[in-house]
Amino acid sequence: MSTSKRPRKSDASDNPIPPSSSTKRSKNTPGPRSAFHWLPLRQTYLNEMLRLDGFGDYVHQTSEAKLMGSCSQCGTVPKGCELYRCTSGCFDGCMLKCRMCTVLKHSSLPLHKIEVWNGKHFVKSSLCDLGLRFQLGHGGCGCSQPIAGPRNFLVFDTSGVHRLAIDYCGCPLIRAGWFPATTWRPQTVFTFDMLKTLHELTLQSKTNVYDFYNTIIQKSDMLRLGKIPSRTNDLHRCFRIYRCLLLLKRGGRGNDANGVEGTALGELAVICPACPQPGRNLPMGWEAAAKALAFLYTLFLAIDANFKLKGKVHGISDVELMPGWVYCLEEIGYQAHLNNPKYRDESEINTCQSEHDAVVRAAVRRTPGYNVTGAGVVICSRHGLIRPNGIGDLQRGERYCNMDYIFLATIALASVLRIVITYDIACQWSKKLKARMEDYPEQLRPSPKVDIVAAIPSWHINGHGVDCQTNFALMYMPGMGRTCGDEVEGLFSHTNSLGASFREMAPAARHEALNDMGSGYNIKKIVRFGPSFAKKVVLAHGMKTKHRSNFDQMTASFERDGIDLRSWERQIKEWEGERAQGRIPKISPYREVSAGISMQEVRHQLAQEDLAITSNAAERAGVPDRENEHNVATGTSGNTAIVTSLPTFISVGLTLEEQMRNLAHERSQQKESKSTKEKTDLLEKSTALFRRIQTWRKTQLLLQPVVSTLTPGDSDSDDMQAQAKSPESCELHLPSSLTATDRQVFPKLADIERRLRLAQADDALEEIRRCRRIIQGTYQFKQLNLAGQGNKPNTRLRTMWNRLQSRIQRAVRRYQAARNALVALDPEGTWQNRYQILRPDMDVKGPGKEDWESDGTYIASWIWGVPHMFGGSVDSQAEVSECHRIEWSKARARTQRWEEEYLLVKEEMRRTSHYMEWKAEWWRSRADASVQGVSEEVRHGAKAYAYKQATLCQQLAKKFRDSWTVILAKIGDQITWGGVGTSIETQKAGVPREESADSESANKQRDDGGTEEDGTEGEESDDDGDDDEEVDEEDIAFEVDEYDFENDFDMDE
Repeated sequence: MSTSKRPRKSDASDNPIPPSSSTKRSKNTPGPRSAFHWLPLRQTYLNEMLRLDGFGDYVHQTSEAKLMGSCSQCGTVPKGCELYRCTSGCFDGCMLKCRMCTVLKHSSLPLHKIEVWNGKHFVKSSLCDLGLRFQLGHGGCGCSQPIAGPRNFLVFDTSGVHRLAIDYCGCPLIRAGWFPATTWRPQTVFTFDMLKTLHELTLQSKTNVYDFYNTIIQKSDMLRLGKIPSRTNDLHRCFRIYRCLLLLKRGGRGNDANGVEGTALGELAVICPACPQPGRNLPMGWEAAAKALAFLYTLFLAIDANFKLKGKVHGISDVELMPGWVYCLEEIGYQAHLNNPKYRDESEINTCQSEHDAVVRAAVRRTPGYNVTGAGVVICSRHGLIRPNGIGDLQRGERYCNMDYIFLATIALASVLRIVITYDIACQWSKKLKARMEDYPEQLRPSPKVDIVAAIPSWHINGHGVDCQTNFALMYMPGMGRTCGDEVEGLFSHTNSLGASFREMAPAARHEALNDMGSGYNIKKIVRFGPSFAKKVVLAHGMKTKHRSNFDQMTASFERDGIDLRSWERQIKEWEGERAQGRIPKISPYREVSAGISMQEVRHQLAQEDLAITSNAAERAGVPDRENEHNVATGTSGNTAIVTSLPTFISVGLTLEEQMRNLAHERSQQKESKSTKEKTDLLEKSTALFRRIQTWRKTQLLLQPVVSTLTPGDSDSDDMQAQAKSPESCELHLPSSLTATDRQVFPKLADIERRLRLAQADDALEEIRRCRRIIQGTYQFKQLNLAGQGNKPNTRLRTMWNRLQSRIQRAVRRYQAARNALVALDPEGTWQNRYQILRPDMDVKGPGKEDWESDGTYIASWIWGVPHMFGGSVDSQAEVSECHRIEWSKARARTQRWEEEYLLVKEEMRRTSHYMEWKAEWWRSRADASVQGVSEEVRHGAKAYAYKQATLCQQLAKKFRDSWTVILAKIGDQITWGGVGTSIETQKAGVPREESADSESANKQRDDGGTEEDGTEGEESDDDGDDDEEVDEEDIAFEVDEYDFENDFDMDE
């Protein structure tokens, strides 16, 4: 698109203020577009506005003393100096004219506002007072046989209220762009421009008819000096009819031979182009798609109730203008169903572990003064569009008889084989759904081939119990992608502001307002598909790559440690098989191990550990000479150096290193203004550590003579004194800190340290995991038992939490030291696959996700994918293994959901494009359809409108395709757009690996001639996608402002 068509982003070039210097402008410095620069021009602006109230440029042609002036068009001086001007936007409106010239100029502009000069100032007048008679019909020309219209004919327009003298000619007012208030000799009309403006305001700013009407009245006569009869009820009625006509026109009923009476249920609704619609946007053979592709043709729905959309009892007998044609249900059948005596005393039994409002409100009686307590709504949960026949009134809470009927009425218009419905109480609503469906009419019951899967939305599920969170979570169900299910809440935030006006409407008018709001909402949603799908596909591509890499690393780590992953996967598939058959398994592979532990148990456990632990991180290495190790470590043998075994020597060195780290940390945490006792304690610890180091150093000089040149001798008294004050700064010169040449002098010591460092790193990770499990357990205990129990138990719990955090920090420092030593001792070793770089702020977390993390984006820390190598208690091993199994299972589910999401978004892009092409062809067929009983003029207009809509649909499809193609190319992918008849074979690339393998097995059982092509292509495509470069979302800009979607979608016409 050329840059000349882009709007100017700034008018700074028109500003006379000189440009600022090249230095960066301060935030307090006014910019070129600041109102600060207007301050010197205030008087000038005010003078120009006052100038508009006088003669302006014609002051020099008149004499203020004589109050005389001439007409600017004919040059005559009117009697009494009655000069007129137009204030409605005429290019020569500021020019003063006489009465005759003003009437001739506005013979075809009867709604312009006129002012007359009374000798002192301009006063309001009207073209009717000037003698203008407006002739309807004949293209503005006169009529040989005019029929005089009513004397007080009022025209309501956005410019105000106008009184006109008109002449009929047997021609409808609608042809003049005026909507009559009555059907017999109307005396009031509303211009189409006014109705269009009101329509847009109701959709965008939620303006009601009453406020809009009074705005027009105040615009015409703020002080109410004139007498304008009230036409509020007329405007209400005309606006209702106008909205109905718009929906009929956009639905193509004017191009159908059966006309308005042939409108079917839900036919006028704006359909979601991205949802699966057989015959419109699905490929050939979609019904027989392999298991790995079947989820692509699922209809995702969400249902919920909104109790803001109430309706008062008015006792008004009203007529439905569009009974069931759009989003609201057909009332006769719906009310007949609800009047069944079976549902009068229906009570919902709560079988969930949570007390949900949807169940509690189901038993609430009808609110006094209201015959409607809310509305049940069904939308497509992937895209947020309201479904045809997806809105129904609620009379007494959120009862199953209401919600079932709304759900069945909308899926009766669908023709898919799998439907996923998300509901905040799906855990109990779905239990007897199939049995309840048998009581409904045959036209509402879905086919037995249709598989209906119920789930709980991702946000609402947090308020449910553990059973619901594991069995009804979308993240754990195959084929769900990253569907959230809570999109209906976004619709409610849009409609809640309309509740105050909806409750005052009559039942039929309320339904029509909901229908109109739904169409406007759906159209805006479709317009945003361009940038929305672009962002989704970029996010899904990056996340599927990230999660696949994380899952593969976790799987490889477990396989290296000999863990039987097939048994874990078998548990998952058994659970998925039971859920696919509609059963709720008793055991879920995703249910986390309950780590609940009482506060007293934790206190006792910590006390025992503090008594037993000697801070020897290398204790598990198996040192034979324990007595000598103690002597070397404490220095109790005097000045004689004790030569012990090599493992003991390195082990004690690691112990000293640990004590040095702890002392350095303690010194860094102390305040500057410490007490004498704190100073004494720290000095005693430093002295004792220094003595132990010196005793160990004598043994080191015997085993590592090369160290003698690196350490200070007895003559270096200054260095020795400095080390005595800060022993944590000493260098122990273990083999890992020496050069490779020095280590070759005694290679046995380096190998011993390497083996001990592996054990040290493993022990540190195990300590981190153990403390994290205790923290999670105590947190669960606090939530269940200590909420609101006062400060004492919470303070104790906080003290234990601080102690555990301190242990974690020590273990982190120990691990980092061990890994740094391993890098020096064995830089190319296979240990790097197991012991990764530990980032305390990112990796020290779990088990499980934190409360603020999302299930779909959460990635388990790698520390939970490293099993303990050096034994441990049986209970501890079983607990750790169970944690690993759960984390691996969830990582597998997250990986599959993101891979499914990527394929779903691409399929939704393809479906949207194909639906728009199909809709364009549908409009073209309507253009060629023969409509009987109408004039040639009507047929010509209907044909032109159909071709216009076809062109707009095609342009929108092309705009989407062009933009999405660029996005996909940047991430190294593409879509075979094809047509509705495209085979599904072209969509097999990129199928998730596990699902592709399952599909191969199913195909072999179903057809002996099947091949393994699907799985192979899926793996190749996924590998290729993983190798692509990461794409920054900011680099992929979808420029929506370059295309006027709303105008092209005929939102006004």
